[in-house]
Amino acid sequence: MKSRLLLSLDSSIANPTSVQAQAMSRTRRAIYFARRGDINEANLEIGRLREYQHLDAMGDGVAGANLAEAVIAAFSGPLSRALDKLRRVVLICGDPLASWIGRSAISWQAHVFQNLWRSESIPPLAGRLIASVPPTEHDVISRLTSVIAVGLHLADKYQLARPWYECARLHALAEGDDLTLDANLYNVAATRLNNLSLSLLEGSLDSSELERAKWEVDSSANYDELGGVAVFPWSISMIQGRLALLQGKHDIAIREFDRVLCLDDAHLPLHYRSMAQAERAYCAAKAGEVAAAASCIESTLSTLPGEMSDDDLALIYGYSSRVFGYSGNTKGCDSLAQASRGRLARFRCTQAISSAALSQLPLPPPPPKK
Repeated sequence: MKSRLLLSLDSSIANPTSVQAQAMSRTRRAIYFARRGDINEANLEIGRLREYQHLDAMGDGVAGANLAEAVIAAFSGPLSRALDKLRRVVLICGDPLASWIGRSAISWQAHVFQNLWRSESIPPLAGRLIASVPPTEHDVISRLTSVIAVGLHLADKYQLARPWYECARLHALAEGDDLTLDANLYNVAATRLNNLSLSLLEGSLDSSELERAKWEVDSSANYDELGGVAVFPWSISMIQGRLALLQGKHDIAIREFDRVLCLDDAHLPLHYRSMAQAERAYCAAKAGEVAAAASCIESTLSTLPGEMSDDDLALIYGYSSRVFGYSGNTKGCDSLAQASRGRLARFRCTQAISSAALSQLPLPPPPPKK
């Protein structure tokens, strides 16, 4: 079933109130497909945007094409390309806070900065955007509030994150944005699992938090099954594999990680491949396949992508250290354990800075009542 948002965009493209409005709808349609991982469809719309020759809409077409290309790069990489494209949009806009496309670019800049763990860059952007965004600009608000919710949750401040998750949900509901609703459920589960995985490295695991994560993973999977939409092809298997790993159900975890790893590079970002390889190897070693697991870890460590966050690297190095420990590689075990502790310490420092800054931001209002 086609989403209400996509139906609305299709209608506004077919019956535009102006050429500028049509360019905006095409931009949002391209972004929708980029977020869904349908890159071919997104590129078709980007091509149409670049063909705009009407003088009043030429800038909208160019800016829209760059914005959609930035969103593709935000999910598939490299993130440096996403930032470059977003800077171009801001330059084209002049005053980015004065137009939808500029405000949208700022919300996506916040998204990319979060993925790069440049948390110090988010509050200034978010503060200015919250002060200027119209309450009916649901896509911009839901994007920004999702970023802040995940940032606070990653800082282990779930109670502070909850109203931001709820604000994102309400604005997504207001325009029928099924992808944001799905991503919201996924983000809650994936972020809690990330925090639990880091706790496991530190030698502790809260059983009540693990049980809560199970409910959240089930909710995300059920929404995908009922709605026929997934954040990305790897998303549900990735969190189900991580949950099974934390539960000690290593055979189930291996099965789920294999589903992730069977995807080609066009449908699985490199850093998720590295994560899935390391986590699968750890589960395989726990299941007795130590030699094969150690070989997989060696391959994973030699092909790590350049853009990886400190928490992801802490987990990869931590799991790798344990696999090498099981295989008798004491030197490799100790070296990677030290590297993992260093990355985790950096991440904890970033968490504290991020939490302090994000918690000062004012929550945008809910959607206006009709």
